[in-house]
Amino acid sequence: ANAILLEIPTASGVFIDNAITGIYYTLPNATATEIISSVYSLADTQAALAQLTPIQSVYYHDAVNGVNFSDDASLQTLPAERRSSDYWIGAWRGVVHLPGTGYYLFRATYDDACVFALDGAAILQGTGCGTVYGAKTLTAGPHDFYLAMFELTGSAYVKLEVLEPGATEFRVMPTSWLVADTT
Repeated sequence: ANAILLEIPTASGVFIDNAITGIYYTLPNATATEIISSVYSLADTQAALAQLTPIQSVYYHDAVNGVNFSDDASLQTLPAERRSSDYWIGAWRGVVHLPGTGYYLFRATYDDACVFALDGAAILQGTGCGTVYGAKTLTAGPHDFYLAMFELTGSAYVKLEVLEPGATEFRVMPTSWLVADTT
């Protein structure tokens, strides 16, 4: 496995290069579908998470698979407890250092819902199972990073890809661009 998942200690406040912070929450079965169907914005996602208690926090780094979270055992990019369970939310935050200024196109492939935001503004969101796109002109350098995925039942995954200015093909967002915010 290429992914490195480290449990976050209770005393934090440091930044870790080439990683992001993942926080996992249990979705109440009775209201899970209702919560996911109401995720139409970053504010909706944050409001839903504010009602839940975190159950696990990890630092995530994967130099090979990048920002690609999946219950696929061969990737091992989700903690074992999440790969074998249903009804949860994963939210990853940190700072992304974009390599250049220009027009960025983002693509997320997901199951059951996802939201991706930079600097507090949603770039893309989707519910169900599928692929969504979002674009924004951005400056080179640091931007607040936020990605959430919602898992009901069955497969669980979200893969975030980027088409950089001047590029001709999408690539999975590399963790080398990221810094985990542990505050």
